[in-house]
Amino acid sequence: MMPVGPILIVDDDLDDANLARRIVLKLFTESEVVVCDSARKAVEYLEAGFFPALILLDLRMPEMDGFAFLEWLKSHGAHIRIPVVVLSGLHELEHLRRVYSLHARAFLVKPVTLESLRSVFLSLNFAV
Repeated sequence: MMPVGPILIVDDDLDDANLARRIVLKLFTESEVVVCDSARKAVEYLEAGFFPALILLDLRMPEMDGFAFLEWLKSHGAHIRIPVVVLSGLHELEHLRRVYSLHARAFLVKPVTLESLRSVFLSLNFAV
């Protein structure tokens, strides 16, 4: 199936966000991609009533990091079903465990590639 709704990218590194955006648009040419450069802006976006089909989330961000965002998402029932794929340079076992305990669906180490995102999207039943 194709994603129903926009794909939200949450990353304060605009180079990484743009790379992810370009890859998503290669895989889903008809998709809308929304980029938030902070987790706080992503919370505002979601609180405004938007329900993206998928969230691509960085972990290391100032003010509110990706872990705090996942905790916020987990505590807001209306948004908990949105699949979250973490894209991060952090890849220690403790980070992986914490991410999955907060209901992330997948974890990719940056920099992401077309093939790594394609694989994750297929595992989430998004046709690419």
